[in-house]
Amino acid sequence: MAEKKAGRGWGDLQADTVEGRALAIYLRQLLDRSGKQLRDLEPSVRYDRSTISEFFSGKKVPSQQFIGKAVDALTTPLEREIRCQEALALWHKAKNPAPPSAHLPAPRPAEEAAAAALASVAATAQDQAAHAQEQLTQAHERNDRLTQERNRAQQMVTALSMLTVDLQQRMSGLKNPQGQETQQELARLTYQLDTAQQDLGRARASRGEAEQGSPAACARAATNLRNSSPVSAPPHPPRAATATPPSCHPCPKTFKRPSSEPTSTRCSTPCTASSTKARPCGTKSATNGT
Repeated sequence: MAEKKAGRGWGDLQADTVEGRALAIYLRQLLDRSGKQLRDLEPSVRYDRSTISEFFSGKKVPSQQFIGKAVDALTTPLEREIRCQEALALWHKAKNPAPPSAHLPAPRPAEEAAAAALASVAATAQDQAAHAQEQLTQAHERNDRLTQERNRAQQMVTALSMLTVDLQQRMSGLKNPQGQETQQELARLTYQLDTAQQDLGRARASRGEAEQGSPAACARAATNLRNSSPVSAPPHPPRAATATPPSCHPCPKTFKRPSSEPTSTRCSTPCTASSTKARPCGTKSATNGT
């Protein structure tokens, strides 16, 4: 029996000719596309199920009347005319088959199934290869972005670390902590140190997220780096005012600078010759050896 049962495929074709096989295959395709069963055709074609099964297996060639009724029952009005023409053309060939010598050997179902399976596997492999190539390209691009973000974060960490150390050294080098100016300078440096340490913490967190390689971490790292602006190094506090040396002074002794300057510094203006003991600055005295 060639009846198509629920959950099972068609049975083997039993036609003796190539034309009979072609007609049976065409009728099976119509039935498959319609979604019906062989038993659903009984009221339309007025044949019992056993005879219908023989027509669909190719064991017997149906009548022209059966072809017309079967096509009407299995097709929609829009395609009914063209399907009927195709079925009748196959029916005429099945009723008047060509001699066996005029046909090439019929393809074996096993070979057809193997070729179809191979083509399906090849198509699937091509799709998977294209998808893998796309993923590889995206991974390379993402890795480049993460490397850039990590380098930027490392530069930020280095700069902020140096700035933090500089601020701490300047705070520890302040003298006279009770003075008003020193207190103001200390408060300013403290504020800048706190800001630098906060930015340093964000920069380190951004570097860690970039090294983890998460896309979301990469976006957060970029946002943190844009929001973190390094604190500009504050200007050094002004030096204490020093006494300005006179343009000329009587020697033999060297003009003495304030204690903050080296004692060997001498003025660049030569002394006047108004005194017999006077001598140009920059020469050594015979009495004190300076």
